[in-house]
Amino acid sequence: MPAFSRDLLVLIDGAEEVDVETHRTGGRVRRTIIWIVVADGHPYVRSIKGADGLWYREMRADDTAVLHVDDRLIPATASPVTDTAEIARVTDAFRQKYGRSPYLNGVVKPESLSGTLRLAVR
Repeated sequence: MPAFSRDLLVLIDGAEEVDVETHRTGGRVRRTIIWIVVADGHPYVRSIKGADGLWYREMRADDTAVLHVDDRLIPATASPVTDTAEIARVTDAFRQKYGRSPYLNGVVKPESLSGTLRLAVR
């Protein structure tokens, strides 16, 4: 998968939230506001509902998904992360970036870990 440019990683890392645009069955567009982190030079997102999350399932299946970061539209693909060490690094990145948020537990609880996606540009 192609890597994100350094400029895009800086933009993503600085964003508090991004929108992910996926497509429902039948083609209707869905936009969901999510958190995003950069760890080890890769952007990651995570569904608080784990692998059962609707936008997570749509993003995995959608080869036309788009990230909306500030005023940029970034075509992206997503790969599930299953390596426990990588998941732990991503969890640490979420704790570091969003540690002051009362909603942090949603993305670091054990049930959400299966919803970790590594992103690549399309």
